[in-house]
Amino acid sequence: MEYQLFFSFNKVFKTKIRSNAYGAILLAGLYGPIVAVLVATMGNTLAALLEFFIGGRIGDLADMEKRRAKLPFRLGQLPIDSPAFLLIGRMLPGLGPKFVSLVAGIYEVPLFTYTWTA
Repeated sequence: MEYQLFFSFNKVFKTKIRSNAYGAILLAGLYGPIVAVLVATMGNTLAALLEFFIGGRIGDLADMEKRRAKLPFRLGQLPIDSPAFLLIGRMLPGLGPKFVSLVAGIYEVPLFTYTWTA
């Protein structure tokens, strides 16, 4: 089943998904589990920070503070800078972590709050 989803996604979007789980397993075998955990954590945190800064640039260009009040279904009232939102949003499968990172950057969540929840 997983292979079929992988193949379908690659065929539709003309891309290859590379999971960092394979890299972590390889690192654990070569250097030990502690090094693998540290490298995977640093890689995920750096990727999340990059997405956060890209979201910040998008927010500057789109002037999201004015558009936030016009969002439907009271989405403008979501507590984006809340640690609970940042943590729970990252647990959503699929695009949850990417969405949270970009939205946190757009709405200018403090970097310290964002980093410790990443």
